[in-house]
Amino acid sequence: MHWMKRGIAAGTALAVLAVCAACQSGGDAYELYKTATERYAACEAVDVVIEMTLTQEGMNSVTTVPSTVEIQASNTPPASRVVTTTQQMGQTSTFTTYLYDGYLYTDRQGVKTKSKQEEDDAASDVLDQSGAGATVLPGVTEEMLRGAEVAREDGETILRATVASGALGELRAFLLDLVGTTESDAEAMQLTFSDVQLEFRVASDGMLAGYGLDFSVDYQQETTDVQNPQSTVSVPMKIHYDLMLTVRATGEAVQVAAPEDPDSFEEVAASDEDQLTAEVNALYALLFDEDGQPVEDFDALLEQLESAYSQEAVAEIRAYRDKLLEDAATSSEAAG
Repeated sequence: MHWMKRGIAAGTALAVLAVCAACQSGGDAYELYKTATERYAACEAVDVVIEMTLTQEGMNSVTTVPSTVEIQASNTPPASRVVTTTQQMGQTSTFTTYLYDGYLYTDRQGVKTKSKQEEDDAASDVLDQSGAGATVLPGVTEEMLRGAEVAREDGETILRATVASGALGELRAFLLDLVGTTESDAEAMQLTFSDVQLEFRVASDGMLAGYGLDFSVDYQQETTDVQNPQSTVSVPMKIHYDLMLTVRATGEAVQVAAPEDPDSFEEVAASDEDQLTAEVNALYALLFDEDGQPVEDFDALLEQLESAYSQEAVAEIRAYRDKLLEDAATSSEAAG
């Protein structure tokens, strides 16, 4: 399974009245949510950070993978910076993309490329492309927020609600996309959702300040039968997701950072960039285990695979492995 896409401005006085009504009567949480998310949807530039922790349980082990995605995006002029940082098995990996001056810049652990954006891509919604798009948890309905807990914390209004697993409706499609699977694959894996905890934070001016999700999925994973390696067995697995998006700035307050030293990025054709990404992903699946670590015979396998992949993809996957080993050695020395 994989993980990590994707208006009407209300006046401050209206937002304050909505907050007061919610606090006094249990209130119309949905209207407060709707106003806040519509204001966010109207923004032409945003700066957000998404923090997510995945905890996988199964096969007598527990693996926790924290990740952070920092997004600065603007539609006018089109520009974005997305930095994804993942920690696993004591290793930290960083993947950065920039949309700047008509080019898409990509920095994969120090391997830098850039490609000219097609006219249609350059004209499309940058906020949606970056993952900070206007649609906030599509599928949230008035019924889901009926009876929501409403509280005031640090000057913000907090809405908290629980959505039963059997009442997810259109929100289920968003969650499947977040989990990284499809409805048909979910059915094959016998995937089920737990109840979903929702949280929305609304600033004093009525703007969305952030939202959170907390839920688990249970599914069956096919794995080799240790008693009979020629066959497979189905093993129950669980993944818990804890996600929080925080809005750091909107509108003119957003400053989108440009890539440092743009000339250090090697230019490739957009189609070549897509092909390179596909090749790197394919090599990763072959050369790294489920814990994200290089397989024992990494070098021998890569040597056999070199003729089937581009030199750029081979160099990138080798550089990624070397960076993992370097970080592991540094961590070991620090611990010693």
